[in-house]
Amino acid sequence: MTLPGSTTVSYIYGTGTTHGYADEASRLERMEISSVAVAEYDYLGFGNVVGIEDPQPDVYQRKYGATSGTWPDLDRFGRVIKSRWTKDLSTDMDFFSLDISYDENSNPLTTEDNIYPAGFDVKYAIDGLDRLTDADEGTLSSGTIGSRTRRQEWPTLSQTGNWNLSKLDLNRDGAWAATNEYNDTRTHNVVNEILTRDTDTNGTANYTLTHDAAGNLTDDGKDYTYVYDAWYRLRQIKNRSTSAVVSEHQYYGNGFRAGEHYDSDTSGTVDSGDKWFWFGYDERWRIVATYRDTDASTKERLVHHTAGASGYGSGSYIDDLVLRERDANTSWNGAAGDETLEERLYYCQNWRHDVVALVTSGGALTERARYFSYGIPFGVPLGDCDGDGDTDAADQAILLGAWGTSTPKCNLDLDGTVDGADNTIVLAEAGATAGFEKLSRNRNRFGYAGYATDMAVNADWHVRNRVLCSLLGRWIRRDPIGYQLDASLYIYLADRPAAHFDPSGLMSNQQRVQDFKDCQRYVQSVVPKPPHGGVCYSGWANAIADCCIANDNQFVLSQDCARHKLQEVMPFCIQEEPLPPGAHPGGPTQPGWSDCAKPCWACLGNMIIEGGAGAIVAGACLLSIPTGPVGWAARNGSLLVWFGQGVITDLACLDCISCLQGPVNPTPPPPSSVPSTRFSLIGP
Repeated sequence: MTLPGSTTVSYIYGTGTTHGYADEASRLERMEISSVAVAEYDYLGFGNVVGIEDPQPDVYQRKYGATSGTWPDLDRFGRVIKSRWTKDLSTDMDFFSLDISYDENSNPLTTEDNIYPAGFDVKYAIDGLDRLTDADEGTLSSGTIGSRTRRQEWPTLSQTGNWNLSKLDLNRDGAWAATNEYNDTRTHNVVNEILTRDTDTNGTANYTLTHDAAGNLTDDGKDYTYVYDAWYRLRQIKNRSTSAVVSEHQYYGNGFRAGEHYDSDTSGTVDSGDKWFWFGYDERWRIVATYRDTDASTKERLVHHTAGASGYGSGSYIDDLVLRERDANTSWNGAAGDETLEERLYYCQNWRHDVVALVTSGGALTERARYFSYGIPFGVPLGDCDGDGDTDAADQAILLGAWGTSTPKCNLDLDGTVDGADNTIVLAEAGATAGFEKLSRNRNRFGYAGYATDMAVNADWHVRNRVLCSLLGRWIRRDPIGYQLDASLYIYLADRPAAHFDPSGLMSNQQRVQDFKDCQRYVQSVVPKPPHGGVCYSGWANAIADCCIANDNQFVLSQDCARHKLQEVMPFCIQEEPLPPGAHPGGPTQPGWSDCAKPCWACLGNMIIEGGAGAIVAGACLLSIPTGPVGWAARNGSLLVWFGQGVITDLACLDCISCLQGPVNPTPPPPSSVPSTRFSLIGP
């Protein structure tokens, strides 16, 4: 794969047991940039990724244990019960570690942060409809939260999931009166738009919200107003007090967000001094490059995980990132890129795909992040040992108390020992702030569930078809697909944010799994299955799965995609049809077979020949290959010919086809109990 700026990402498929039979199974083993391995994958079964390793910074995420057949990070239902990222040292060290427990409906009940044990543990309460009603944060002990740090509650949810009453306590005093806190009584209209918010329980609305006739939020009543284009895509966010533009956006004709304009020079206003930044995308609606203004050179490039069959990414969550490369020796806003991207940061995402840490190519931390249930980010800057959102003298005191240990929250260079190098980092980062509603100090735009943040309003997430406002806990526009899934067009994940995610802005991953299965069943019913199993059947099934993913589970598009993919990429997946009269169905034991097969060898491997009555085989994925010239043709081939009970033909080998389909020997072939057949490629 070639990214903007001519950077090539190589997909590697090793063979044999050493490489997990990656080539034989046509699944991606690792990714390389300029011969440097940047991601490697381990699998359970055919395509379930259970291990990710970033070899350059030497960090990994695994769900399996050191002893073969052990799965300490999964429960008996395959649910993740320990999510972690580990630095590969002589004594390995987890620098992110979270324990998760569930109820019988797979709703998370607790998450226990083993890196920041005092403050980021969460205990959840779930109602009878599996909706989240309480997220109590602090220190978890024997199933109870002590030393509370934060709490968000939804004690009254309507039948359609509206927050009729919600509470946010950020300083654990239970008064809901501090900055950004609320005890919020909301009113809604019949189409579930928020009308008013009484955030101090005095019976009078503090904020009045407005929507346009199409249901787009135009004024949140408190901080911002929103402007949309004719297709209801967010164009501008403005300060509602001054009407000054905070951020603005443009779009391509296909709906992809083309660019973003915000206060990139940090002058305090969005003006002509702030350049537009334009995005380049791959075919899955993922940002792969950012350009400044009219520059020809990229300012940053992004590489996404593409584990699974044939490198199409079916084994990876769509918004899982490997790394970001950035032009670090020129001003982000003030100077053109030079196409030399000096900085490389690796992304570490948890079991929900939240970005929880960034690591340098040298294997040191650069920042961490945590998130409230509906996505409000809480940035943890480098050196913040107590996790309160800033780096100060208290953090240095904690570091000195951990001197000589491997305490991961203070071991900032991830070398396994808290020492002078870590102390130097804390001193250099003194005064750094992030915390509530702040995602990154390194211009990272990806966070909650891998979504892209608005660079000016970090609590708003651009999620392909819509924008999620995590402060309100809902989408700011109606669902484009209408009332197909929920009774409310604004509800986020049916009020189950701890259990699911929605990378399309249209439906949760749970619904997408069902849609994916429906798409697979439909396409499999119209694209004929190969007459034999093995590699050919796997290629057919994988092609259909990849096409459903790439086409957002749309039936007709996925069907057309699968037909073309089978013809152009995996032509060994075939359909069966009757052998024409007079064709020669014999194998290499039949007189004249050798003369007939010679033109096939001349096709330079556009066919694979398997002698005898053997099975259909494919490409280099052969487990048993005949010797001699027939074996040569098989090893170098990309298609296949099966002799014995029939002939597979390829349009590229006309001489071979002509020979094989015509009478070769006037002597009739020996009788067979299996009807003679010929096989041809599936066409569009």
